[in-house]
Amino acid sequence: MLADLQEQVSALTRELAEARKELVDALEQQTATADVLKVISRATFDLQSVLESLLERAVRLCAADRGLVYRQDGDVYRVAASFGHSPEWLEIIEQYPIHKDRTSATGRAVLDRRVVHIHDILADREYRWAEDLRSKEEMHRTILAVPIVRQDTIIGVIVIRRTQVRPFTRNRRHTLYRVR
Repeated sequence: MLADLQEQVSALTRELAEARKELVDALEQQTATADVLKVISRATFDLQSVLESLLERAVRLCAADRGLVYRQDGDVYRVAASFGHSPEWLEIIEQYPIHKDRTSATGRAVLDRRVVHIHDILADREYRWAEDLRSKEEMHRTILAVPIVRQDTIIGVIVIRRTQVRPFTRNRRHTLYRVR
């Protein structure tokens, strides 16, 4: 009888801890959304600060190391905003524009029109973006790419990255960011 009661208390304690974690995650997401909306409302004509703020919030909310916003430039996608990258790494990135193909997470997000999550780029047979840089300290291993859609057209991609293999969890992933 006492053992059953202890087991019930333990189960309830676990459920309460899980509910608390879900509540904290939801509050973090709401706070991040509110912060982004504040920046957007204050920066009516300053798209760059909006992109940088959005990217910083996404990186922090998802516990990533770095992030990029890519914007379409003709047939390729180039960096429009960055968070957490050194100036030297940004110069390197500029030498490797993203093509609309399966060799990068960004290219796949554009092609497939959906979120792309690569747990480990070294284990992914199709991933070949900047292969010659894989030994660099700032090179990513886990990546999440989210298309930015405006009127059913992909206008860019938000990319968050981790330098270590540490996949993003389901409750920290968002499906699509739509611009009105």
